[in-house]
Amino acid sequence: MLRGALDDDAVVVNDMTKVSYAARTRFPTGAPRSFLFPRGFGTLGFSPPAAFGAAIGSDRQVVSLVGDGGSLFTVGELATAVQYDLAVPIIVCNDDSYDILEDVQRRDYGRTMATDIENPDFVALAESFGAAARRIEFDAVDAELPGALSAAFARDRPTVIEIPVEF
Repeated sequence: MLRGALDDDAVVVNDMTKVSYAARTRFPTGAPRSFLFPRGFGTLGFSPPAAFGAAIGSDRQVVSLVGDGGSLFTVGELATAVQYDLAVPIIVCNDDSYDILEDVQRRDYGRTMATDIENPDFVALAESFGAAARRIEFDAVDAELPGALSAAFARDRPTVIEIPVEF
C-alpha cells in the first residue's frame, strides 16, 4: 500500500521495527538512495530525525517508518520539524511493546521482561508539538493511508500517522 501511495523516487526512512524489517525484503524501491535502513546498529529512534534531514537535503517525498518504542526515543525532534515546516509523514506502527525484543528474549531466555510500553496518545502528543496527526485503524489502512499521505505532503509541517498493529 505504501509503495503505491508514493512517488517512484520517494525516500523511505526506516527504524529498527518489525515493519521495517519486513520492508527490507518486500518494499520495492524505485530509485537509488531511496530506502534508508540502519541495519545492525540498534538505533531506535533513527527514522524521524533522519527523515527530517533527508527532507531538508532533497526535493523528493520523504516518509518515516517507526515503531512506537523508537518514536519515543526522538519524539522531541518533532519540535524542530514543526519549526522548519517539514512536510514529512511519520508512520508510527504502535503495538504497545518492544516486540522484536520480546522475540529475542523468548528465543534466548524462554521468557520476556520489560518489553511492554505504556504509550502516550500519539495523536495528542504530535498535536501538542504543533504537528498534524491522525490514527488509522489497521483494517482501514488500504482505504485511508493514500489520502493521509497526500494530505501530509500538502502541509507545511510534519504529520504523525499512528497505526495500531499486532504482530
